[in-house]
Amino acid sequence: MKAATSQKIVLNIISSSVMTKLGNVYGNKMVGVKSNNNKLLKRIEDIVIDITKKDRKVVSDCLKDNDYNAKVTILILSLGIDSNEANKLLSEQIPIKQIIKKYSK
Repeated sequence: MKAATSQKIVLNIISSSVMTKLGNVYGNKMVGVKSNNNKLLKRIEDIVIDITKKDRKVVSDCLKDNDYNAKVTILILSLGIDSNEANKLLSEQIPIKQIIKKYSK
């Protein structure tokens, strides 16, 4: 294995660990993605559909209403809350998976 390959592996491990600790990961899905192109918008939509098991149209509309914020959209669709409540829960700096587990009905 070349040095550059080893470096890349170590950096990927570090960045994955940091993203997990920051609560930007749900299972094996990156939910802290910022969308700046159509490819990422589609990826965010697919991630939210996979996590919430909701219809593509519902997810797409909810993402649009919430500036394509995957975390807020996941909480809205999973817990049946509004965006203000979702943002309030996210401000507590608790990983999204724990929020859903704690507040699921």
